[in-house]
Amino acid sequence: MEIFCGEDKKKMMPTKIFTCVSVFHIYLPYLLKNIIAITSIFVLTQSSYAKDPQKRHEFSLVIQDNKLMSNENTLRVKQGSLVEVTWISNESAELHLHGYDVLINLDTNFPKKMKLIANIAGRFPISIHGKVANNHYHSSLAYLEVYPD
Repeated sequence: MEIFCGEDKKKMMPTKIFTCVSVFHIYLPYLLKNIIAITSIFVLTQSSYAKDPQKRHEFSLVIQDNKLMSNENTLRVKQGSLVEVTWISNESAELHLHGYDVLINLDTNFPKKMKLIANIAGRFPISIHGKVANNHYHSSLAYLEVYPD
């Protein structure tokens, strides 16, 4: 294993390699402890959404011939909510939630989930991208509205 520590390999002396390795070994337990702590926080946060239905919003939407099959095209949630949208389409396509930069690829007649924590307040379009007869199309299907808590 080679360690460069931000310097050119040719200029590095054996003492500098030892210093880099020593620092790595000193900080390794600290890094692992923080990774475990961050993972624990994430698990606790996810489980708190399951217990509080006010913070969890699930939607199921159907796309037929690149159009949303619903009269309501706006998903409204509060900031900090866990949002899960299950999509199904009769054609393969790509969906893009702008503002959050969430992309999912839909396969024909196969449900796919889009999950996110709505931390940014505002109105964000959900666009569909695809091809019909070798022509690329792009249009807004729906909107995610996130209201301040």
